[in-house]
Amino acid sequence: MPSGKKMKAGRILIVDDQVTIIHVLSKLLTEDYHIIATTKATETFNIVEKNELPDLVILDINMPEISGFELCQQLKSNSLTKDIPIIFISACDSIDEELKGFEIGASDYIKKPFQPVIVKARVREIMETQLARKKLKESNNLIQKELAEKRENLAKAQKIQQRLNKNYMPLLTEYAIKAWFLPSEELGGDFLSIRKEEEYIIFILGDCEGHGIEASLDSVLAKSTCDHYISLLKQCRPDKFLEEINKEMIYYLREEKFLTIFTGILDTRNGEFTYANGNGEMPCLIRKGEITFLENPKGMFIGYDASNLGFKFKKKKIQLQDNDILFFYSDALRELKIEGECLGREGITDILQKFGNGIDKDADFFFQTLRKYSELPLVDDLSIIFCQFSRPIIIEKKIKTLDDFNIFSTEISDLLLKKSFHPDDISSILISFLEMFVNALEHGNKNLPDVPVEIKVSIDFEKIEIDIKDSGEGFDPEKIPNPTDIDRLLAEMDKNEIEKFTHGRGIWMAKRFMDNVQYNNIGNNVTISKIRNPGETQFSFSPFIKKK
Repeated sequence: MPSGKKMKAGRILIVDDQVTIIHVLSKLLTEDYHIIATTKATETFNIVEKNELPDLVILDINMPEISGFELCQQLKSNSLTKDIPIIFISACDSIDEELKGFEIGASDYIKKPFQPVIVKARVREIMETQLARKKLKESNNLIQKELAEKRENLAKAQKIQQRLNKNYMPLLTEYAIKAWFLPSEELGGDFLSIRKEEEYIIFILGDCEGHGIEASLDSVLAKSTCDHYISLLKQCRPDKFLEEINKEMIYYLREEKFLTIFTGILDTRNGEFTYANGNGEMPCLIRKGEITFLENPKGMFIGYDASNLGFKFKKKKIQLQDNDILFFYSDALRELKIEGECLGREGITDILQKFGNGIDKDADFFFQTLRKYSELPLVDDLSIIFCQFSRPIIIEKKIKTLDDFNIFSTEISDLLLKKSFHPDDISSILISFLEMFVNALEHGNKNLPDVPVEIKVSIDFEKIEIDIKDSGEGFDPEKIPNPTDIDRLLAEMDKNEIEKFTHGRGIWMAKRFMDNVQYNNIGNNVTISKIRNPGETQFSFSPFIKKK
């Protein structure tokens, strides 16, 4: 801009059918503002569309084609122009007319003949307000754009953090595992790793100092360092593992920050759990209603250099028994406020003593209890892991009636829940089981009252297998018609052969719902099985625990 030339503050549109009025107002205001003018009210929207939106409209009320009132209403009803302030000018000295102008959205009203000083003062006041509002809107739009970009980046960072933590839990015959990661902010400083390596299940639960973006970056570093030394855990050397991690983190953190790491290795062949601790929270062992915190081996914060003290991490071992549960958690659980008091070990013990209904029901009860009593917001990131050991269940039955089957089916349903099968899968299993039993009872045993159907059910944390045997002569499953063959069904209906109409339904449903349906060579013994859907780490990036 040339030196000494005054910058004009905003644009004003003047609409008046009298050229003289336009000339007077333009001359009065052009020094401070960009002026656009028209004598035709009907051209207002064309002018607006072809030029930058005005910051103010000065509008005559009495015009031949359309009144100023009508044009004002049109401007205020248009989303593009509704926020532009309007000043009416009129030779009419009527309070009713002035009041009507304000009612339909005018910002001011100037009577003709007008005083130049008054006009400039009123225009200046409205323009300053409008331009300030415009700048505020632009600033807000910029802030919203930046926030949207940050939210997008945070969402990407959340996905990365999710990938760093093991998503699907290992699917094992005698062990069920469930895990939760609940950051107090969009990103968290906790990290957990649950992985199966050969015959071992490896657990790593880390907690970096602080929370939010900085802590999440530290957790990425710590997690990648842990992955580098995972071979030591496969050798059942958690003490050496922590020693190497500590050396690395001393270099990276420079003793400015610290973190805690608990790690353990579960030998699935014999139930032996070997662990070491870098000043993390000690897990609980839940055994027949009794709660025991594991003995803390010698350990310290990760990132602290104690080499001059001759410090060495130590490891310990415990032996799991049938139906034992290991409960891992970060310090945020112990520090949760329950009615103003920290939950502490005593509070954790009170909750865990009510466990024993299967890992899924126990987990639901645990979080329902926290939701009921805890206070928001979470002050720290919370990580939780349940690991239950339970041997396979094998049941053999001889069943003669449908009533007895229904009783047995309810028992199987309860066992499946305790073995962490999803309710939807349980429904599919029970429907398939019923269809195969009815086939054996009606077609194999011909509904003979004293001839039982022999059943063997095997359930573990990996799958369910059901073996059903009747006393019939058998059949060829390959010759069973397809119950979804519409042409065949219509033909059977035409012949009124209702019994044949349902042939093949049970086998078709079992094949649809189960992973495997296998008959013996004569067709009087069928085995159906279904693999349990593996659990996933539950991530929640908003406050998960809500006080009622």
